[in-house]
Amino acid sequence: MTKELINEGEVRHLPIKDLPPHPVIEILEKNNVFEISPGEIEQLAVSLLNINLLQPIVVTEENGKVYRVAGRRRLLAAEKAGFTTIPCYIRRLSSNEEIVQAWQEENLTRKHYSDLEKNKEIENIKSIFQKQNENIKELQKIKPNISSKEFETLKKFISNLPVE
Repeated sequence: MTKELINEGEVRHLPIKDLPPHPVIEILEKNNVFEISPGEIEQLAVSLLNINLLQPIVVTEENGKVYRVAGRRRLLAAEKAGFTTIPCYIRRLSSNEEIVQAWQEENLTRKHYSDLEKNKEIENIKSIFQKQNENIKELQKIKPNISSKEFETLKKFISNLPVE
């Protein structure tokens, strides 16, 4: 996908296979924040086949690559229903904080969460990133003893692990 295709605020059908989660969102998904309930994707896929997608997923472009920010359930359901493309609302999100905020807003408004449940999810998100940062700081201690390539490989490996 080329950079000129992406315009802020545009809704465009993009190939499902080309929409990986943004790396920050991937961390949250691997840690089961806003977990998917059993049968939820199948139920949504049936709905998509009956009435199509009512709300586009949210994507952003970074370094010439498009990433999914919000809409994991819709994307999985569309794929299960046999769709090859999905409507995407294109947003310019300039920081990881904005990306997490957009993702969080989409997920917290998806269900009827109580204030207590919302606060619990927000604290869970903060905790995941705090633990992730602590793991990277610990890794920094061995950096002088290994090559830059080995360090980056370990850093990527640790970043991909659930923090629990």
